[in-house]
Amino acid sequence: MYTKVESKFWQDKRIQKLSIEARYLMLYLLTSPHRNIIGIYYLPISYACSDLGLDDQQFWKLLKELIDNDFVSYDEESNMVLVKNYLEHNPLENQNQIKGAIKKLNELPETFLIFEFYETVKSSNGRVPEEFIKGLETLLNDLETLSEPFRTKKKNKKKNKKKKEEEEKEKKEIIAPDGAVDSDESTDSIKEIFNYYNEVFKNCWSKPLLLTPQRKKKISARLKNFTPEELKVAIRNIRASPFHCGDNDKGRIYATPEFIFRNDEIVDKWLKEEPRYGGIEGYNPPQVINSDGFEGYNPPQVI
Repeated sequence: MYTKVESKFWQDKRIQKLSIEARYLMLYLLTSPHRNIIGIYYLPISYACSDLGLDDQQFWKLLKELIDNDFVSYDEESNMVLVKNYLEHNPLENQNQIKGAIKKLNELPETFLIFEFYETVKSSNGRVPEEFIKGLETLLNDLETLSEPFRTKKKNKKKNKKKKEEEEKEKKEIIAPDGAVDSDESTDSIKEIFNYYNEVFKNCWSKPLLLTPQRKKKISARLKNFTPEELKVAIRNIRASPFHCGDNDKGRIYATPEFIFRNDEIVDKWLKEEPRYGGIEGYNPPQVINSDGFEGYNPPQVI
């Protein structure tokens, strides 16, 4: 896919206020191999870190700088990113592009970013074709979500910002420097599960992934309805899927912690999925000993 970046990018006063590293990330988001024609696309943190050679903490620091300066927005629930000035650099120039953009709109997963996207294109001063804007409005109306949520979002913009600040303050109070969450027992379970993920996926990533606050939150939420051993089974089963572990036409690893622990439905699916061992690199999941000391899992040997 061909992407343009206007030379004015480097003279933009807003860009010049960013750190050099944040400018690099902004340029990456405009030209990312995961992008699409409209600039709102699926981008798990692990994808970006792999592409850029950053760890999670480095990436989040730079992404926050872009978010704070209103260049992008990110939805942690759906792993979607909105690059707000994407269409300024890559305008929709003909009917085929407009039709393709409208089609892409209808393929987007559920995300609050669609409202910010609508707000962005509406304020584009004629740079975005009216036909595309009408297509976006039709989509939002079909979802029966345009009026009330959009008005509420606009009305509560300052309130949301204050809420986010309060959540950050609460996070600092709840999460200790070593990553403690709530009780010692839940903290140990979260670390155990994430360490298990890193062990099972050690041949997929160049180095172990970090247990970030966002990942702690996801795992903690799943532990409300699943036991640690059940989450481990889900991890093993998805690791046995070649497609989700990089053996696909794009070479992407879809089985990220964000994907596996996104919601209860995904965990439930992979908990009950019949594993197909012998996938990537002849993967043979490790045997698990349950809390009673008995062998709870003994996968077949791979020939």
